[in-house]
Amino acid sequence: MLVKSNSSPFIISVITLTHNNFEELLRTVDSLRNLHAIERIVVNGGSCPRTKSYLALQEFRSVTEPDQGIADGFNKGILMATGDAIAFLNSGDILVQENYYTRAANLFQHNPEIDYVYADLCFLDPLIGKTVFHAKRKAPFNPGHGMIFPHPTLVVRKEVMRKLGGFNLNYKIAMDFEWLLRLLKGKYIGQFIDAVPIKMNGGGVSLTSELFAIEECNRALLEQGLYSGAIRFAFLKRKGRFLFRQFILRFFGKKT
Repeated sequence: MLVKSNSSPFIISVITLTHNNFEELLRTVDSLRNLHAIERIVVNGGSCPRTKSYLALQEFRSVTEPDQGIADGFNKGILMATGDAIAFLNSGDILVQENYYTRAANLFQHNPEIDYVYADLCFLDPLIGKTVFHAKRKAPFNPGHGMIFPHPTLVVRKEVMRKLGGFNLNYKIAMDFEWLLRLLKGKYIGQFIDAVPIKMNGGGVSLTSELFAIEECNRALLEQGLYSGAIRFAFLKRKGRFLFRQFILRFFGKKT
């Protein structure tokens, strides 16, 4: 059992956003079914009748109402959370190692100086039809390369969330990247867990609107005063690789 110093369980609130993708929501919720030391929260911003009916029958907490985008949905989930730490597992993402949140909770419990934990992840790249693994993130981090930590594996103490504030509604796709820049600038202490606990849905909005996401990342770096030196060089390389990939796709096809 996960026990805090006051003998109450250490709870991780796992927030799931869904928007008219019922089957993917079922896979995500089912991957959490055997877990006990978590609080499950679903924020439904869509109008799917099956999703509404399904959530009405569940014991876990949920809300169904229109939102102002992904960032707004994240913020609603954070306000609903009552746990000691917060994680995000969006519909379509699957927890494949059931002990991951237990390991995270134990680290928080025995190491009060740790503010957040993260791990590696894999995802199915719909472009090439293969499972791709993210490389391990090691300090020092260069946010010019993209996401500092794999967001679906990130578990953050709730008090840190409160100090940093919610997700910025001015970002439509890269709101998690902008939030992570604030986490990095705040010099909070993180701990890498050597695991690949989550299989991410590789067909999300960040892939279908990748160039827009890259431009939002550029804006976030500028707003946080980080667009200079090695970070700027890394970002330009990232954008160049993307544009080169698009050139290959356009003139030589997916097979190439």
